Amino acid sequence: MKCVRFFFTLLMVLPAVLVLCGSIHAQTNSGKIIFSGEFGRLLIINADGTGQTFLTSGGSNLDANPVYSPGGSKIAFDRNIIGAGGAINIFVMNADGTNPVAVTSSVPNNTLNSDPTWSPDGLKLAFVSDRGGNRKKEIWVVNADGSGLVRLTTRSTLLQTGHPTVKGLLSSVTTIPAPTDVLSTS
Repeated sequence: MKCVRFFFTLLMVLPAVLVLCGSIHAQTNSGKIIFSGEFGRLLIINADGTGQTFLTSGGSNLDANPVYSPGGSKIAFDRNIIGAGGAINIFVMNADGTNPVAVTSSVPNNTLNSDPTWSPDGLKLAFVSDRGGNRKKEIWVVNADGSGLVRLTTRSTLLQTGHPTVKGLLSSVTTIPAPTDVLSTS
């Protein structure tokens, strides 16, 4: 009987653990939660669990890592367009899901740009990219309109630990050339 109770408990607890510890990325803004769901779609839901709405359709566009701008009017995310040679780019769209615009390009071919995060004033985005070559990830900054691309790190400034993300990699950077100057608008 103890064995049956154990497996029953395991079956009840395991899904909750997987949901809580899975790779779901979510962010809140004005009582709304945005997250990437199955099939590469971005969804928004009210904080009370009502009003779930699809912002992107998925399909040949696999969208992930959504993040609200500080003012809440825009959402940055990364998009993998199936059939585009494996490239992933950073996009910005209105908070209602309209007008998605690429702010990075996949030059050189098959460049991976991911994990966007907004500057405090909402005018720039920092993200991780291997556009520097040799599939080595660096932190880059771009204006929210796609202009002014700047690399913040070079491979020599990074500690060789784990899989970098913008938020996680910042803690392992030994030097960043004037990040406050790059992220400021003045």
